Amino acid sequence: IDLIDYKIAQLINERMEHAISLGKIKTKSMTRKQFHDPLRENEIINKIKSINQGPTSDDAISTIFQAIMKESLTIQLELLE
Repeated sequence: IDLIDYKIAQLINERMEHAISLGKIKTKSMTRKQFHDPLRENEIINKIKSINQGPTSDDAISTIFQAIMKESLTIQLELLE
């Protein structure tokens, strides 16, 4: 389990690195308000839930990915400061 947790943490950090790269692009063409795209977030969550084979519930998967996306947005918004 420790190794799996380590891999999960690595993947989350890799995703955040991509969020930073995307945030740098966004800062050139978007306002702070435009950074958050609820429709895109819903698309991502629905896509992940559609491939979820359990035993983790769709609600739990949704909660986990909402937290990941919230942190991505927080990191991107910090680039504006």
